[in-house]
Amino acid sequence: TRTVFKADLKSGKSTGCGCRGAARLAEQGKRNRTHGMDGTTEYRIWTDMKRRCHDPRRPDYKNYGARGITVCDEWRASFAAFYAAMGPRPEGHTLDRKDNSGPYSPENCVWSPRKVQERNKRTNRVITVFGRSMTVAEAAEVFEVEANLYQRLNQGMEPERAVSLPSQRRGRPPKTQ
Repeated sequence: TRTVFKADLKSGKSTGCGCRGAARLAEQGKRNRTHGMDGTTEYRIWTDMKRRCHDPRRPDYKNYGARGITVCDEWRASFAAFYAAMGPRPEGHTLDRKDNSGPYSPENCVWSPRKVQERNKRTNRVITVFGRSMTVAEAAEVFEVEANLYQRLNQGMEPERAVSLPSQRRGRPPKTQ
């Protein structure tokens, strides 16, 4: 049951109660739904990936599309193909490219913990310590040197010496009784 104006009935503008239109819209919605994952984290990651690589109006385009980073044709055309290759995102992980200059593609992408991805940025400073290349943050963690490692390196200290010196305490020494 629906209330309509008499003039709309006479002119043919209103021809029914609306139930046929609602059924038609519901059926159209079923046809348009291909994967049922709109609104999921994986779908948002997929759309953001495509936008930063292919939409020059995006603020982060300069770091992706302008550098030649692209999304492979298969993934660009289909969320289902992206999801089939990557699977569900593990908790606390982000989409990461193994080769930072390479495309978003099945052979170049993995789900990585945020800490790993942060160390895979091209802006990181990489040093070689005892024959092993690593970021400064990773070296500070491996050799248990606090944040003053950056300061030591910026002062020109060799990496091996910078990680070998004990960390300096900040603030006053603890009181003795």
